[in-house]
Amino acid sequence: MARTALSRTPLSRISLVVLRVEDGAVAEVTVFGADLVPAFGLPLTL
Repeated sequence: MARTALSRTPLSRISLVVLRVEDGAVAEVTVFGADLVPAFGLPLTL
């Protein structure tokens, strides 16, 4: 998620995506919904 210096609008998380990399390639993708984002200690907005 990119944010420019001129952007003043908070960004909202809609999900958290975790990639498992094996031998330099993505081997697995796991997606957690926004309801679980706080469980990882992350804010819902940036």
